[in-house]
Amino acid sequence: MYLLRVIRLRILGDVNSHCASILVFSSLLNIIGTGAFTSITVIFLLQAAELSAHGIGTGLAASGVLGLAISSQTPLLINRIGARHSLLLITAISGGAAFSYIAVQGLASLIVVTTIAIAAQRAGAICRLVIITREFSSEQRVVIRAQLQVAANAGFGFGAILGAGALALGTFEAYGFIISLNALTYLVTWNLLRGLPGDGIEKSSSIRLALRDINFLFVSICGAISGMHNAILSTAIPLWLARSTGLPKPLAAILFVLNTAIVLLLQVRVARNVDSLSAARLMHRRVGVILVFACGLISLTRIEPSSLAISILLLACIVYTWAEMCQSSAAWRIAFDLIPTGAAPAYHSTYSTISSLGSLIAPAVMVYLLEASSRWGWLVIGFILAAACWLTSFAARQNSTRVA
Repeated sequence: MYLLRVIRLRILGDVNSHCASILVFSSLLNIIGTGAFTSITVIFLLQAAELSAHGIGTGLAASGVLGLAISSQTPLLINRIGARHSLLLITAISGGAAFSYIAVQGLASLIVVTTIAIAAQRAGAICRLVIITREFSSEQRVVIRAQLQVAANAGFGFGAILGAGALALGTFEAYGFIISLNALTYLVTWNLLRGLPGDGIEKSSSIRLALRDINFLFVSICGAISGMHNAILSTAIPLWLARSTGLPKPLAAILFVLNTAIVLLLQVRVARNVDSLSAARLMHRRVGVILVFACGLISLTRIEPSSLAISILLLACIVYTWAEMCQSSAAWRIAFDLIPTGAAPAYHSTYSTISSLGSLIAPAVMVYLLEASSRWGWLVIGFILAAACWLTSFAARQNSTRVA
């Protein structure tokens, strides 16, 4: 018991708020199911739903765009029934969508179910951010957000292991079990979320207010570009290993595990150091330099012998992970601190939508830059990310002056 308590405190920090505990542990449970299902999604759709690879790609891409557009209207729902009731409703919808995958047959049904699932997932994230903004002080919000990130990483990793077991069996029954498990996690999560504090009676600003806030939009766009670094581990490095080096391709999985382990152990601690908007701006400037260094290290991994190249790649992964944790913590702080009082739903929705757009195009950008200029592509990627980090810092200063 003592060991478990030490691990819990080390990874999640001291979650001494009832509201924070509900948010963190409901997310952990929920994402276990999501991780398990994500691991089997493509194979399940190929084998059980009788879809082609082209159809799956088209369906998921269309669903991503539609889901993002629908979730951008979340502030309207929050303004009408409150963040807590919205989150409960969205969680119930998510559970229904998760179970509906078992009946997917054809492209049309895939787009409908996946659009609902993606829209609900993004809308639920916005509701959680609004609740965090309402229930916690400025000093606590970034730490709680970091705890949610750690819970997401841990839950997704454990869920992926469950999904791998289903893939090893390769039967419809195994896939059905994972789909049912995913839906069940939403049911249990819904029950946990009922314990959240009730919604206060307050009028929230229209989403048009955030869209007219040019300075905030500029911060959001720069933040989305700097956040495109998330595609480095998932897309850029696997492509680099496959096309440009003689290093073993399974290294990509090893780097992902290393990244996850570091984030689990250190993300909350890093977030605690970003205790002000000025600290977040300074962190962004430092992250730009670190990202250039990490990308420069990766560009060197064509060298011989391969053992040296592997060592450099592992070092680059550690450096990159440190930049990732710092950039995430700083971005959370900026997003929370620049939101005017009473406008959390509209501003969080706007920031989340722009960030999600960045995430959608990041893999394509990484692939294009690496294909276009090979080794130099890494330095181009690094300097683009660094420029976005510095612009984010500058824009946040302009906004902080205006808000003050």
